Amino acid sequence: MASLIYVNEKLSDAVITLATAPGDVRSRLSSILPKILFLPGNCLPSELEKELDWIRNKLTEKNSTQYGYDIGRTLRRMRNSTGSKIAEKIVDLQFRVQILVELERKQNTEV
Repeated sequence: MASLIYVNEKLSDAVITLATAPGDVRSRLSSILPKILFLPGNCLPSELEKELDWIRNKLTEKNSTQYGYDIGRTLRRMRNSTGSKIAEKIVDLQFRVQILVELERKQNTEV
């Protein structure tokens, strides 16, 4: 099972890319898409797992085509304002996971 530390590292990488990569928010989301889609959510509390599911659903809601599955289709059709909302949710999720990691470390050092 993946750990909170692993999830936090991947989300931190995604946040850095969202903040520093060139292009509009859609292209930056495209570059982090694999990290988000394959991020294990099973180690997260259910509330945060729902947040991750919401992000994944928004990033892939229009990917199905009559010819199969087009992983970038949603992002190509997305408004920048929608992309910004998704990016904001990713940043918020990473912040909340970071808090959990710090609490876990604190509990482990107190034992």
